Amino acid sequence: MTLRDRAATVGRYLLARLMEPSTIKGLILVAAAWGWWDLDNQSKGEAAAQVGLLLVGVINAALPQSTLYKT
Repeated sequence: MTLRDRAATVGRYLLARLMEPSTIKGLILVAAAWGWWDLDNQSKGEAAAQVGLLLVGVINAALPQSTLYKT
């Protein structure tokens, strides 16, 4: 297997993971937590966390359960 083949395999794997709702929700939560932890102003940090939770809630409410949990 050449380096190009391995890179293509890794690229396909990462793209498949990014297309999953759980990955998107996880990245939103990580970004919200990072924003909350990194911001100096407490109210801005709390707002970042609330926006992240809001986005995850919207994703959970908007997508069907079969999409979210592969049932």
